[in-house]
Amino acid sequence: MKEDKVFLDTNILIYAYDVSSGSKHDVARNIVADLWNFRTGILSIQVLQELYINGQIIDGVMIKNPFVT
Repeated sequence: MKEDKVFLDTNILIYAYDVSSGSKHDVARNIVADLWNFRTGILSIQVLQELYINGQIIDGVMIKNPFVT
């Protein structure tokens, strides 16, 4: 039986890397780890673009993207 694929939205990726987001960080990080380990996650180009536009990750902390005003 083929496993179902799960689409990963931008906010999950942001919370997964933003250590300042508290419990949302822990939940999102576990979701991303499970999807990676089971190879069931799907990303779109749009999600990657939104992640770039919404912020950058430095030392595990999401900061505002300096290229966007």
